Amino acid sequence: MLQPDISLINNTLRYIGCSDGQADEQMLLTVRKALDTVLTKADFKYRYCKIADLADTPTFLEKEAYASLRPFLNEAALFAATLGLGCDRAIQATTKTDLSQAVVINAAANVVLEHLADEKLNTLQPKGVLFCPGYSGSDIIDNKQILNYLDAQKLIGIYTTESGIMIPEKSLCGIVLNNYRFSCKNCFIQSKCDYIKKGTTCYNQ
Repeated sequence: MLQPDISLINNTLRYIGCSDGQADEQMLLTVRKALDTVLTKADFKYRYCKIADLADTPTFLEKEAYASLRPFLNEAALFAATLGLGCDRAIQATTKTDLSQAVVINAAANVVLEHLADEKLNTLQPKGVLFCPGYSGSDIIDNKQILNYLDAQKLIGIYTTESGIMIPEKSLCGIVLNNYRFSCKNCFIQSKCDYIKKGTTCYNQ
């Protein structure tokens, strides 16, 4: 089983807005406890399929928000991963008794999901980066098509609401692109992007 090493601890601290060197012993203990909870409850599953192996190309990729991805689609793949409902339930249960700890568990679950997904993608497609609906002005409603193509509800238990929100909450999906570099340069909502106004980006939270 994955252990709560220093990188997971530091990334969880970053998620909750605690800079390097700011965490006292009590905070570190809280983070370790949260990671232990997540790693105990997590049931990591994933689906992966090359777009070239699909019967047809997903229509959402025709949208303007995905224009910068088109040169990379020949070797692209669809990917989805989840920690399962156990982590969601742990967060919900802890919210009723210790809201602060629930916030840290939520952050820890995000970190663990990203870590496990990155590990798996490094094996499946070493040059790949994951572009998720919601980036660069794209819409999370496109999660529905990705999950449908991957048969993710049946095979790994991820389904979506009508608006594209995934359940379990600790799930992700997107397009894996070889040698793709995220950039605001070609984003079609650049002029009205709230992230840019705040000095950050949608892909580096």
